[in-house]
Amino acid sequence: MNIRKMLGTNLLVPRLHRHGAQNLQAARHSQQLLVQCSSVVAAPALSRRTLTIATRGSKLAQSQSEMVAQLLRDWAAKSGTQLEVRLQVMATSGDAPEAASALLRDLGPGAFTRELDAAVAAGQADMAVHSLKDAPPVAAPGVVLAGCLPREDPRDVLITKPGGAKSLCELPEGAVVGTSSTRRKAQILASNPGLKVVNLRGNVDARLAAIAEGRVDATVLALSGLKRLGQADRATAVLGTDVLLP
Repeated sequence: MNIRKMLGTNLLVPRLHRHGAQNLQAARHSQQLLVQCSSVVAAPALSRRTLTIATRGSKLAQSQSEMVAQLLRDWAAKSGTQLEVRLQVMATSGDAPEAASALLRDLGPGAFTRELDAAVAAGQADMAVHSLKDAPPVAAPGVVLAGCLPREDPRDVLITKPGGAKSLCELPEGAVVGTSSTRRKAQILASNPGLKVVNLRGNVDARLAAIAEGRVDATVLALSGLKRLGQADRATAVLGTDVLLP
């Protein structure tokens, strides 16, 4: 089976990888549209009529994997192919409870992808779906980057309590903003140096809970993730690229 053909026009194949390059960092720089898209990592050869997609257990990860699964089902229906696509939920080292308080750099490359890619390489799954930002700079042995879905809105959003500040500048001095992203931290403080930025990791629900419980006053999340979860209305404000560059 040709995964690229099956996903058709809904798949963007990185130009460098079509010519055999394995360096994902080079692909990021050559085609900015690939950044923060869902990527599909697949074993080089697929012959079964049942495709298994390895995915993390979070709602967002499963939602993104289901997007790919549905594209494959649509292809099968149009081509008259008998094909079953199922998701296989797996835990990664980045999802472990003890990883919640760790810095991303301490978890090592591929903390959210290595177990899924290993399953693909070992033949335990046919494909894995990742957020491209989670993929390490060099593809894991035994897998290739098959392509990326069209890019969703790349902007970040600010989330505060109902009735709270509507922008980073409106947050009062000393307000606590939770994020584990170095990129976001630097730009948040550039916009409002009086804020306190603390490490906050976890899935979308966990970060929203941190606000509701008063552990942080605000957080910054990707708009694309909220859209894929059907929770875009939770955003207090969409941050322009002049405020926070993706």
